[in-house]
Amino acid sequence: MSNSSLQSLGISSGCRVTRELVAATYRRGLLDLVYEAATVHRRCHDPETVQCASLLSVKTGGCAEDCAYCPQSVHYDTPIDSTDLMSLSDVVTAAERAKSAGADRVCMGAAWRQVSNGPDFDRVLDMVRAVKRMGLETCVTLGMLEAGHAEQLSAAGLDYYNHNL
Repeated sequence: MSNSSLQSLGISSGCRVTRELVAATYRRGLLDLVYEAATVHRRCHDPETVQCASLLSVKTGGCAEDCAYCPQSVHYDTPIDSTDLMSLSDVVTAAERAKSAGADRVCMGAAWRQVSNGPDFDRVLDMVRAVKRMGLETCVTLGMLEAGHAEQLSAAGLDYYNHNL
């Protein structure tokens, strides 16, 4: 897809993602998307640099989803020990270690299908705020979000959201 066709879908620097844009992207072929993503990446980023990021599992295992590829699912016998959501102090300690090792982004992942409003989501917001205050980029992967979650995460300082499709 050419740059002009990207623009026809509303994709530009700082574009707002809409349901229509997501639907149009979903209908595209996988290899076209991979090619286009690589093209945009090369155009926007120095190919000679590497960003160091740290991935932190803030809630491991115990996911009720039946994804055959995922060791976090309760449906499969895997060597993963389930853990509750990490404490804020443990997340800060891990982020400090990551920063001292050269990371400039911390991505916090939780093994669940969807985070709901309540104490767990509030704790994730606190984690994002704390990591952001350390001068690190923030990323989370929490599964599906409820209405308003993206805005709350953004207000807390979230830089990136990852969703495994």
